[in-house]
Amino acid sequence: MEREIKAFIEAGGIIPKNESRPDVDEQEASEKAEEAEKWMKIIREVITSGYSSRIGLLYHWYSGGVGTEEFTLKPRIDVLISEATPERLMGMEQDRLYQFCRE
Repeated sequence: MEREIKAFIEAGGIIPKNESRPDVDEQEASEKAEEAEKWMKIIREVITSGYSSRIGLLYHWYSGGVGTEEFTLKPRIDVLISEATPERLMGMEQDRLYQFCRE
């Protein structure tokens, strides 16, 4: 899973629809949708494998260092794995923790 996370970071992550850049073309949007599907597969595998009953994701656009930047977390949103979709992942709100969990 570390390999997937590293690839995700190197690819620039996923920019949610409400934070999309104006220069994003259709091909890039399609690639982001494919990446979102890959991440949903990882989330589902972790939860259904029994390795963990939940996994959390936080979207934050850093302007400083990971260890030094301060920001305020919005209230957590719990998402049942049965309701998790790539579209939901791509629509994540910045600075809000999304906790994907079993039924």
